[in-house]
Amino acid sequence: MTFKLFLPAVLALIAVCGVMWLPASARAPENLPAIFLAILVHVPMFLPVSQHGKLITNKSKVLNTYPEILLPPLLAVCWAFLGVTFGFSASFVLAGAATIAAICICYLAVRLCDRHTKHLQAQICHSDTLPSPYIADLSKRYLYLLRCAMAALSLATLVMHIVGRDVPYTWALLPGLAGAAAVFLTELTKRVDRANHAVFAKEVSGLLARQLQAAPASVAVYHAGTGRTHLKVTKSLCEKLDDLGRTYVLIVREQTAYEELRKLDLQHLWHAEKLSALHHCAQPDLRTILYANGHPKNSHFTRYTRFEHVLVTEFSTLKTAEQLPKNTALYTKIIARDAAQAAQWRTSALGDIAARIVTNHPAFHCVPTRGEPQPEQAA
Repeated sequence: MTFKLFLPAVLALIAVCGVMWLPASARAPENLPAIFLAILVHVPMFLPVSQHGKLITNKSKVLNTYPEILLPPLLAVCWAFLGVTFGFSASFVLAGAATIAAICICYLAVRLCDRHTKHLQAQICHSDTLPSPYIADLSKRYLYLLRCAMAALSLATLVMHIVGRDVPYTWALLPGLAGAAAVFLTELTKRVDRANHAVFAKEVSGLLARQLQAAPASVAVYHAGTGRTHLKVTKSLCEKLDDLGRTYVLIVREQTAYEELRKLDLQHLWHAEKLSALHHCAQPDLRTILYANGHPKNSHFTRYTRFEHVLVTEFSTLKTAEQLPKNTALYTKIIARDAAQAAQWRTSALGDIAARIVTNHPAFHCVPTRGEPQPEQAA
């Protein structure tokens, strides 16, 4: 809240300084309110998109996602108001329409670059320790500079109009060039990112394998679900493995869950949103995959039959269930809370599920201080 109050105060101070820097002839008393209004409307456009949301105290879902959506309409209202107040001209209308359109294109180009990058990134396994093959962040910096140039041009045009000077028709060409540059840069970014993605996708598995060689881990925790309960049980399972001193990999499916779980002190955190990304997570050095809950997306990874898939019921709602649901047939082992519960589940289990119910697993045995053993060796 302190920053939200501080930032508008800084913007207001910048606006006052901008008025003071104008020539004395332009600072006529009747012009000052209009100039001050124009500066206040334009100053937020010199900020990065990530800072726009900090100017809004009450955010709706749309404003929280796209905080910049208010600025182009606000700029259009400013142009219309000053045009009505000080008179319209053909060059003024043309320059205003072109400048506002160019600023909108720059905002839209940033969102398109983000969307395209996220779409590509979802196809491969992502980790904070892996290099990024995408140039979208670099392109967004150039788009930001283009937007700042258009905001400065818009402000200069309005000040010229307020002090009574004619706006040249040639000024309408600059926003057109800027808009064309933004479109070209966006398409170039998408093409380069697609090419880099095709190359990088072939190398991801090898990069993850090198990570496991540097910090060996034979156990992985698979997480799916964005609810608080899903996150809570996975965190509890990770805490238990940490207490045992075991190095493990945490595989997360959803982006929101990834942002939450990355706050943990993890040595290996992999984000695999799409099914194609799970293929990169199926590393040969892994032996055991632990599941803290019975989420339907668990079946996406249990199809890799070379792993031992273990359902841990200690932290989920299954620990109080009288019998196991049918989808537990997906797992190689189901760990019951105690011997009594294991016996109860075996009596009602279907098929060979009864033989898979256990009360302990080598993955939860204490790890010796020297090296990490395989789960089957820990016993």
